[in-house]
Amino acid sequence: MSLSTLRTRRAAIGLSVLSVLGLAENVTADACTKKCTKKPKNKQKACKQKCKRNGDDGGAFVNRNCDDFATQRQAQQFFEDEGGPRDDPHGLDTDRDGIACESLPA
Repeated sequence: MSLSTLRTRRAAIGLSVLSVLGLAENVTADACTKKCTKKPKNKQKACKQKCKRNGDDGGAFVNRNCDDFATQRQAQQFFEDEGGPRDDPHGLDTDRDGIACESLPA
């Protein structure tokens, strides 16, 4: 795991803990939609919809693991949507080969 991935995960976990304790505001979905503007035009709409869909928790980082998916295909799609393989904030690709949750059924 790279140092930048570790820092990103630690920051997200720390923010989630502080939010649960009421010591910090949740990251808003607004921050998510700002990231969408960096994507190609044809992918911005889907990105913004994903932000809106995840906004029910105030936009806070929700860590996912392989147990959250029924199949490897679902995990792989989520992994790619979240930035993998160049960024894996959920740690779904432990051996960093670009394939998420390899132990799940296809």
